[in-house]
Amino acid sequence: MDKNNFNFKFENLKEIHVGDVPSAKKGIIDCLLNSEENKASIPDKQLNSYIKGHQIGTYIENALKCDQTNKINEKKI
Repeated sequence: MDKNNFNFKFENLKEIHVGDVPSAKKGIIDCLLNSEENKASIPDKQLNSYIKGHQIGTYIENALKCDQTNKINEKKI
């Protein structure tokens, strides 16, 4: 996944199957906090769910950055 290429729409969240939701939530949290604090608590068989959550966190972070960039550019015009 390319962090600089934001082609994600929030409607696409319905298409993402994370498996274990609590593990995915920890992945989202770790991504947004820029840490791996919760990763050690994830059992190996649920690690893919954590990784999917981390990817969702990246989508969210990119959306926020894109939104802020658009607002800054609008103010310059």
